[in-house]
Amino acid sequence: DFMYRENDFDIMVNDVVSQLFRPSQRELRRFVGHQVSASSMSLAPASDRIVRHTDNLLAFEETSKKLIELENALRDTNSYSDLEDRGQRMGEVAAGRALISAGRARLSAVVTVLVPPLKYLADKFADQAVGAIASLALTALLAWLGLSLF
Repeated sequence: DFMYRENDFDIMVNDVVSQLFRPSQRELRRFVGHQVSASSMSLAPASDRIVRHTDNLLAFEETSKKLIELENALRDTNSYSDLEDRGQRMGEVAAGRALISAGRARLSAVVTVLVPPLKYLADKFADQAVGAIASLALTALLAWLGLSLF
């Protein structure tokens, strides 16, 4: 029911988001998580492959931008009550960002450092900004690495 007699725009927007976007968002995250798990298993033969940020500069820049946004969102969120866990995830994201900023990195190292915390944050905060940014960061990372979800 999108028609309101009240003039509370925040309530209306929240209702629209919860009715239209959140159901499909959860399904997309489940699908992406399943596909990432499957594609991670296929990395063993190419574990020594080196990726450079110049291999796909636009995707690399998008990945870096989303990781910075995620670090900022993690720092600023009030809904992450476990400070120790938040510190761990922020450290993992920062380590991953440092790894990819070096100019080149081993594919297996990038996947090992960044995919687990991004998946965790996307799942744990599925209905919040942190989860959405983590999901976008994961998608950008996989695009840069040339890993297919399908």
